[in-house]
Amino acid sequence: MKAGGDFSEIAIEKSAGPSAAQGGDLGYLSKGTIIPEIEEVVFALELEELSEIIKTDFGFHILKITEKKPESVTTLEEVKEDIIQTLLPDKQKEAFENLLEELKGKAEIEINEKLWILKEWD
Repeated sequence: MKAGGDFSEIAIEKSAGPSAAQGGDLGYLSKGTIIPEIEEVVFALELEELSEIIKTDFGFHILKITEKKPESVTTLEEVKEDIIQTLLPDKQKEAFENLLEELKGKAEIEINEKLWILKEWD
């Protein structure tokens, strides 16, 4: 690759990774979303710079940065609905389970032994 080969073509031919079919393109990466060994290199590389070989538990990797987006901060208002949709099912389940336990605690259950015995003989 350092001799001038096309990164995408070489990735398609030689890579065993899941991004091989896309020419090794991993898309945009954000800090905190990839393994530390890769993150450290990715965010230190300059545009079009090729990394040295990186060994991880997943294998060996060579990285090239083809595009960078400027860092941005997302406001709470922009992600508020996503947060609600993520947390809501768990909160609903928790509320339902609490209500169910409360109702079980208040319930008065009486078992009629005579009917129970008769039912067993059917």
